Amino acid sequence: MSAQVDVILLAGGRGSRMGGRDKATVEVAGRRLIDHCLATIEAIAEPAAMCVVTTRPVELSETILRATEHPAFAGPVAAIAAGVQRLRADRTPSPTTLVLAVDAPHSAQLYPQLAAALVAPAAAGAEVAEQADATHSTDTAGGDVALVRSSDGHRQPLCALWRTASLEQAVAALEECAGAAVSALMKNQRIITVPGDGSERDYDTLAALAEFPPAAAQRHD
Repeated sequence: MSAQVDVILLAGGRGSRMGGRDKATVEVAGRRLIDHCLATIEAIAEPAAMCVVTTRPVELSETILRATEHPAFAGPVAAIAAGVQRLRADRTPSPTTLVLAVDAPHSAQLYPQLAAALVAPAAAGAEVAEQADATHSTDTAGGDVALVRSSDGHRQPLCALWRTASLEQAVAALEECAGAAVSALMKNQRIITVPGDGSERDYDTLAALAEFPPAAAQRHD
């Protein structure tokens, strides 16, 4: 178990692109999507603590923390804020926090690259984009958040490793978390981008789930 990282797994949402189904409990390749996520996280990141954020009833191990965004279905920023609060309750948070989404079940495979880039972006071959007024980086040699940039050029803010202090400050700086875009958390942050390798792919439609790799082809779960 690593004392260096906590995990917030966003597992809620209305599932409108899946016909209203609960994404976390949709079964694919023999088990629930959330089980694929948790297996990959545990194998790769070995987190000190994991918090699953969802408004739906999902059966989980007693060792996994739970949180619910308020109001229900208030969006990813509200869910992240709920996860941050839960991870601080009755414990000292880890120095870094990995933020992932349940419909990208293999994204935790990129944790080693994100961790290396957050500390030493140049050595990791990562790109640093310092936002205007970025004044509170906790490490001048690194950044506040490292996230994946997929092959189409888009940043993936739900495949991101934060310095916990920076994430807490980013959440606290927002006037309203409900309905906010995830990009709002990136304001005034030193952002490091790491090229994706396909592990960050999301499966957020039934058509995409049909392309989910069979168990024999999966690397870590």
